[in-house]
Amino acid sequence: MSLTFWSNYDVNVSKKLLEIKVLKLQPQILKTLTKHTGE
Repeated sequence: MSLTFWSNYDVNVSKKLLEIKVLKLQPQILKTLTKHTGE
């Protein structure tokens, strides 16, 4: 397997992990946002 494959693979995995993190954090972010706007 070529190096480019692995670097591309790493990038894709990183993006996926980032998406998952964002999705997990989104409810908390929305909560804090609504809290700030609600006050």
